[in-house]
Amino acid sequence: MPSNDLQRIAEELFGKVAWLAVGYLAVSIFKGLILNVYEGLMVFIGNDFNADDIVYLGPEERPARIVRMGIRKTVFYMKDHEGKWNIKMAVPNESLKQMVIKKSLPKNGGRFHSMTGADNINGHTEDSSD
Repeated sequence: MPSNDLQRIAEELFGKVAWLAVGYLAVSIFKGLILNVYEGLMVFIGNDFNADDIVYLGPEERPARIVRMGIRKTVFYMKDHEGKWNIKMAVPNESLKQMVIKKSLPKNGGRFHSMTGADNINGHTEDSSD
């Protein structure tokens, strides 16, 4: 087999493999983009959290304010150790479902309330005189 034929066959095979690799890469990027946009839309469909809500992040319940809710990411301002809103945190929307996010309800006076077995339906304890 002449060397020109081998070179032509190698170029054809490499070209096909390169196009397959480029196609696979494009499909993977497109899939990730579609998933990211879908997760962003799920944040907007629910009314659980809105811009300017004060929420508590993580098990340590660190206060944070939702500044912006975009299609791809949500931006929080968090308090530093001095109590000032100096920390900015941008979280991809697909990561929000893995985070512990709590929000105070107005009914509770802006404070968390954990029901115990002694609490009745109105939130009063059985031994209270209300």
